[in-house]
Amino acid sequence: MTYPVKTLAMCLLIGCVAPVPAGDRQEFLFWSASQLDNIEKKLHLHLDEPGKGANEKLMTSPKLSALMAYREGMPPQAEIHQKLGDFALIRDGDAAVLIGGKIADGKQSAPDEIRGTITGGTMQTLKAGDVIYIPPNMPHQWQIQPGKRMYLELFKIQPKSSGTEQPKYLYWSAGQLAALDKKLKSSVDASKSSHEDLVTERFNTVVVHREGSAGSEVHQHLADFDIVRSGQGFMVLGGKMVEGKPTGPGEVRGKSIEGGTKQRVAAGDLLYIPANMPHQFLAEPGQQFDVMVLKVWVQD
Repeated sequence: MTYPVKTLAMCLLIGCVAPVPAGDRQEFLFWSASQLDNIEKKLHLHLDEPGKGANEKLMTSPKLSALMAYREGMPPQAEIHQKLGDFALIRDGDAAVLIGGKIADGKQSAPDEIRGTITGGTMQTLKAGDVIYIPPNMPHQWQIQPGKRMYLELFKIQPKSSGTEQPKYLYWSAGQLAALDKKLKSSVDASKSSHEDLVTERFNTVVVHREGSAGSEVHQHLADFDIVRSGQGFMVLGGKMVEGKPTGPGEVRGKSIEGGTKQRVAAGDLLYIPANMPHQFLAEPGQQFDVMVLKVWVQD
C-alpha cells in the first residue's frame, strides 16, 4: 500500500498499518517532530513479547528503510544483519547495546538475518541525543534494564558495495555533537554555512550548520535523510534546477530551483529526499539551523 505525500501526515496520526514504500518513489517524505512524538506515544501500547518492544516503519525500500522503535526489555537473542547496517538516533531513554564479539549457536532466522548469543563484545551506554552506527555482520543486542526504556529513530541502510568494510561500530555522544555544533557556529564561511563529515566510506554522514541560503543540488546516486537537530529554516524540493553544472561524480550544483515545494523544517523534524531530486536549503534573515544528513547509496 502506498500513501501520497499530501496524506502522509494524517496517515501517521491515525496509525497506518503499512509503511510507505520508497524504492520507486520520486516524492520527498516529511515527518514533523510532533508526528514523530505521536508515534512514540502509541508504541508502548503495542509491545511484543518476550522482547518488550515495538516498531513502526516510516518508509522502506530494497536498500534502506526508516522506522521508529521503542524498547523496554532486552530481546531474547543477539542479532546480525548480513546486508544492512543500523544507524540510530536515540530520541529518549537510558539504555545500552552489547556490540561486537562473536555469535554462538547462531541460526538463520530470516533472509540475511542471524540470531544467537553474543560471546565477548563491548557494552556501549546510550543516552538521549546519542548517535550510533552498527555495520553489517556485527553482532549486537540492545540492553534495557528493568524500569528503563529507549526510543530511537532507526535507519537500516545498505552501504555501497565498493570501499573498505567498516571494522567497528561508530558512536557520537550527545555531548560530542553539541561541541561540534558550537564549533561549526564559530566557523561559518562566506556562504553562511559550515559542515563537518563524520563518515565518508561506503555511505556519508555530515553535520551542517546554516545561517543563510545555499545553492541547489542533485545527488544522482544518493538518497538523503535530513535529521533537523536545532533551529528552523526551509527546504525547496523538486522542480527544476537553474544553471546546474556537474561538480563531481553523480553530483550537480546550481544557482536555485524553479518550481518545487517549499517545506518548513524545524528541530526534531525528519526529511527524506530521494536520489535525483533537486533540493535547496533556505534560511531567511535571522534563521539558522543544524542538520545531520545521512546519505545512502541507492542507485548505480
